[in-house]
Amino acid sequence: MVKRKKKTIKKRKTNKRRIKKQRTSANYKHLPKKITEAEFMEYFLPHLSVPKRGFDGKIPLYKSFNYILYHLHTGCQWYQVPLEIDKETNKPEIHYTNVFRRYAKWCKDGSFERLLVSSVKRLNDAGTLDLSAINGDGTNTVAKKGGRK
Repeated sequence: MVKRKKKTIKKRKTNKRRIKKQRTSANYKHLPKKITEAEFMEYFLPHLSVPKRGFDGKIPLYKSFNYILYHLHTGCQWYQVPLEIDKETNKPEIHYTNVFRRYAKWCKDGSFERLLVSSVKRLNDAGTLDLSAINGDGTNTVAKKGGRK
């Protein structure tokens, strides 16, 4: 009888440095700029839909808006949005699904579209709107071989 060699399954080696680098580069701790309550009331709230009846909610709308901005800026999952911890209960001040629901509602009713249109109009009226580097579909075009020289 001929003995056959058993095939061994080679374990895939992982590069720990590469994985660690990916984790640290994707962890954003904060937005470049958070919206204050006064800025939210002046610029954003007039264009967002607000419930007309029912209770106000656990946290103010500007905090939910900052959580949404963080999600849009980093591209993280909703459950990874760093929510502030309530000191009394030692739990997040609001569940991430409530932040998502508010975002979905504002997307569905066109609040973000109204906000975009009003901000572009405000920049145009002030004369600070720069349309020299804009793409119609919202993508960024890569400059081949260095672009302008």
